[in-house]
Amino acid sequence: MIDFRKYHQAHEMLINLQRGLLSAESIVGNDFDDPRRSAVSYLAGKILRARDGETNISVLLGRYGQPFLSQESAERSKSYRLLRKGEKVLTDMVEIKSFTVKFIMEIGGFAIVVKYENAQHKADAA
Repeated sequence: MIDFRKYHQAHEMLINLQRGLLSAESIVGNDFDDPRRSAVSYLAGKILRARDGETNISVLLGRYGQPFLSQESAERSKSYRLLRKGEKVLTDMVEIKSFTVKFIMEIGGFAIVVKYENAQHKADAA
């Protein structure tokens, strides 16, 4: 079931970011090399979590937070190639379960959606 409140909040922030009314640094802080890319990834992930009910997903985009123009361009990206090789793309605290290229209407293009499992929770359960 869609959580419309969270969806609407994330979508409104994304629109304001794209219009230039909101700075990327106000969303993710100054600790990132490419704050716009991180902010758009964060908001796209928040939209997908609210829309699809997924909890452990992350969204990877192209440079400067731009979506990929096609599925093929996403599959040619460095992030996708690293995922396919099994190398770390996210932090060390997560274990990647699966990934796929998905069209996300709200960002106007394709993104790599990564499903992961927290390694810390897995270690605590054992």
